[in-house]
Amino acid sequence: MPERTNLILLHDGTLEGVLCAVFDSYSYSPPPQGLDTVSCYQPQLGCRYKEVTTDPRRAARVIAGVRRQMGQLGYRKVWQAFLHDSPEKDTVIYRYIRLGMKEGERVHQMLTHPTVLAIDKLCAITGREASYLTEFVRFSEVEGHLYYAEITPEHMTLPLIMPHFAARMNAHPFLIHDKTHGLAGVYDRKGWVLVSTENMTIPALSEDEENYRRLWKTFYDTIAIKERLNPQLRRQLMPKKYWKNITELQPDKA
Repeated sequence: MPERTNLILLHDGTLEGVLCAVFDSYSYSPPPQGLDTVSCYQPQLGCRYKEVTTDPRRAARVIAGVRRQMGQLGYRKVWQAFLHDSPEKDTVIYRYIRLGMKEGERVHQMLTHPTVLAIDKLCAITGREASYLTEFVRFSEVEGHLYYAEITPEHMTLPLIMPHFAARMNAHPFLIHDKTHGLAGVYDRKGWVLVSTENMTIPALSEDEENYRRLWKTFYDTIAIKERLNPQLRRQLMPKKYWKNITELQPDKA
């Protein structure tokens, strides 16, 4: 196959894998067309594929280079864009880093450049979802004096919201369960970590939890002004996809 055929670098699906692919991309001329994951790529005519080995040392060198050339904002955008669930995110990140390594911090003013537009869009989507979740997460007390919450985000925004709740609820251990991605953010009053929820058993609700829920729903319904109810506005301010995890919007048990 001719060497001029479009080259796609394949990685393991981690951020470190993406960064190693960016590192290796400088070994090819012309540069690779884009990135994809080993587990999900679909071979296309006119493309050749090469798998990249993930090496934390090479990934760290790329991170250092991004911070040096593009500043902390550049690395923040790379990290936040990676949390998006779009299959195109890897190529967007790859092209953004290549552009930023060439242009330096000036890349942050290149707002009309297609690559900058693309990464800013990914960051805006994950940031907006994280902002909604900080408002709509509802905790329940479970056995062991642990506070537990379920979320079903479209994107992997759990790392974005954990610092908020760790600062706000620093007196209580808690767990936020991302059911979409099989992850949990666990806080133990000292710090927080992300763990897999595979084979995780969620403790039962505490004896007082049902009473707490009834009291909260009573308060929610009491302060509402019936004449000013506006379902359309509520759906705009509180998207319906979040309702299933919001205590006050659950139907009363018979």
